[in-house]
Amino acid sequence: MSANLQNADELQLAVGEVFCCNWFPCDDPRVVSEFREAMLGIISGEYRVVEFYRNDKPIRAELQRPTGETWIKAATYSKQRLPSLVRMRTRILRNAPGRSLCPPPD
Repeated sequence: MSANLQNADELQLAVGEVFCCNWFPCDDPRVVSEFREAMLGIISGEYRVVEFYRNDKPIRAELQRPTGETWIKAATYSKQRLPSLVRMRTRILRNAPGRSLCPPPD
């Protein structure tokens, strides 16, 4: 995951092989709130990214947030413009809630 400021007014979040989304303008409190929620959701494991592959190439990804028992799109990134009629493989990227990625100190 990477989060950064681009072009002096865009907040950018990238996760995995293909998901990359920009929120702008970064001086809008609503935009900052949405970006912060997405970033913290990924870090905490509450949100997930679903990557879609065609012929083993990543072509699309969705940032998803939970709603009850299902997931809804929070943001989408796509390398293609037309809908695909070919069956796609998916991969889900999600931090494990409550599990540290760092080993405990000695």
